[in-house]
Amino acid sequence: NLKQKLTSSGVTSNLLKEPKEKCPAIAVVGIPKELTKDNCDIIFNTLLSQNPYIGDCLKNSSSVFEILSVKPLKSNDNVKQAIIKLSDDIRYAIRNNNNKLFYGLVSCPVYDQLYIKRCHKCQGFGHYAKDCSKSTCCGICASSGHETQNCTHQNSSDIESVYSCCNCSRAGKTGDDVKHPAFSHDCPEYKAKQEKLKASLSYYSKN
Repeated sequence: NLKQKLTSSGVTSNLLKEPKEKCPAIAVVGIPKELTKDNCDIIFNTLLSQNPYIGDCLKNSSSVFEILSVKPLKSNDNVKQAIIKLSDDIRYAIRNNNNKLFYGLVSCPVYDQLYIKRCHKCQGFGHYAKDCSKSTCCGICASSGHETQNCTHQNSSDIESVYSCCNCSRAGKTGDDVKHPAFSHDCPEYKAKQEKLKASLSYYSKN
């Protein structure tokens, strides 16, 4: 392998570091709604005490279980979810426990989280608006003349007729293939980015 070749070429082994393996992420749905990101320690300790196999995994120094955020569901503000980065061994353990985690009296369902950054200015993937140097593109109608929040079509009864996705247009798609907002989770380009992310994570490539 590359490490062996470099070592044989005289590069000392202490200068050769293995790249960190990317970790999958999950959403744990059903966290008490009064909890926030400031309560990560409480959430972490509760999950460990009620799901002891996570603690068993964490005895391995390479295991990861890190709470990234706590936020309400888009479909229901009264239900909170914790987004957690975790190592493959813990993800396997959760899967073997029916993709459920106990929290209080609730058996919380667990879903894979394939988060893709999307800019609210140009709608492109991989960065946020604060770092964007590209032209504005409306996430609803794909116009370059205004931002999404200023689109005059957003409260229109025929909004579906004006949907046009910047990202699919840039990818050369036409017709019905672009007739959705750039923020749609059903966007073909968004799904392609998710598949690319999955391919980079060992947990998914082994399943």
